[in-house]
Amino acid sequence: MSDDFEKYAVYWVPKRTDALARFGASWTGWCAEQGERRVRGAFSGLAFDTTAITQHARSHGFHAVVKAPFHLGADLSFFALEHVLGLLVEESVAFQMPRLRLAVVDRCVALVPSQVSPELNELVARIGNALGQLSEPANGFTAAQAVAPAPYGNDVGSVDSVVKFPTAATHRFHMPLTDPIGPERALEVMDKLQPVLEPILQEPRQVQNLALMGDPGEGRPLRILQRYDLRDWPQRNTSGAMPCQGRTVLVANLNDPMVNAEIAI
Repeated sequence: MSDDFEKYAVYWVPKRTDALARFGASWTGWCAEQGERRVRGAFSGLAFDTTAITQHARSHGFHAVVKAPFHLGADLSFFALEHVLGLLVEESVAFQMPRLRLAVVDRCVALVPSQVSPELNELVARIGNALGQLSEPANGFTAAQAVAPAPYGNDVGSVDSVVKFPTAATHRFHMPLTDPIGPERALEVMDKLQPVLEPILQEPRQVQNLALMGDPGEGRPLRILQRYDLRDWPQRNTSGAMPCQGRTVLVANLNDPMVNAEIAI
């Protein structure tokens, strides 16, 4: 039931067949697609426990924010949210994701697009503004702050790997890998992850779909409730809505090759 979740969010989450998703599940220890814990990868060469710097990343899974977690507005149902999001995504066309790279965003090591993508900026702005009409922002943001995404890419061409972004009240498209940490530790993490991520980030990838996330509250991790395919993408689902008998939550598949997968670095 929709009442099982305190808040909702819209994220871009790579599908679990993507090597980037497999890395993310191993790094964070959580698969939001299957809604289950994963064995943490053995990341050698780090002088500290990665668990200590990934508490927030673990609770949200590996993702990029399109619409930050929010409460549904008064007298609005989950199905209204689902319907509006389905219509919005149906009007959006799949596009090429700019190559991602490591950077620091608000003291967090993250993956960010290496160049400006007008399609990405437009999609984030449109989804955020439209869903802002249905939501009550969480975490004390004002309505304007929660739906006004800042364009990314001011640092394009910079030789400095530590990118100074404005406060998180306006959301940039990025994929957090750590909680806020000091600059020396951030650079150490980036130095260790760069050779691991380099071949993964070389692979071309598309923004094909967006994920509606459910936050059950009480510190429990978010999970994907439904994926919504952008149009003009092969094998897209023609219906963004869930089955009429109610919400379906993805469950573990014992034949899933990602279950208990571990990446040794």
